[in-house]
Amino acid sequence: MKKYRIRDATENDRDVIMNLQKKWEVEDITFGYTHSEKIKIDNSINEYFIVLTIDKNVVGFISGKIKQANDLNIFCENEKYLDIEDLYIEKEYRGMGYGKHLVDAIMKKSNSNGIKRVLVYSATKDVERITKFYKCCGMSSWYVELFK
Repeated sequence: MKKYRIRDATENDRDVIMNLQKKWEVEDITFGYTHSEKIKIDNSINEYFIVLTIDKNVVGFISGKIKQANDLNIFCENEKYLDIEDLYIEKEYRGMGYGKHLVDAIMKKSNSNGIKRVLVYSATKDVERITKFYKCCGMSSWYVELFK
């Protein structure tokens, strides 16, 4: 594992985040994924948008929002939770533990703000791999939807 740094995203990261999203879209690893426009990225940069840098280059990111539970039978009504919206690591850096470090960082941040619950939804084309990954991050499965 190369030396890395995890830090909060800033508006100065917008273009590189958009380029990473474009790579994600081209990889075609997630059903229906399209990159965000600059204004949407600007609007989503908050305290729960974190980047991973290696040699001062952003090579991954995680983003989330705090939401309030409504009709989620796994959380109490109106309970606040962290919704992890996006997690992306450049292909050449996957499988090295960087993704787990990003998940740990965003969960630590939400915990420090008194938010203990976390929810993640994924439309990945590799369900087994992503399920194994998030279970290694301490999460449990809630439900599964399948299609044919």
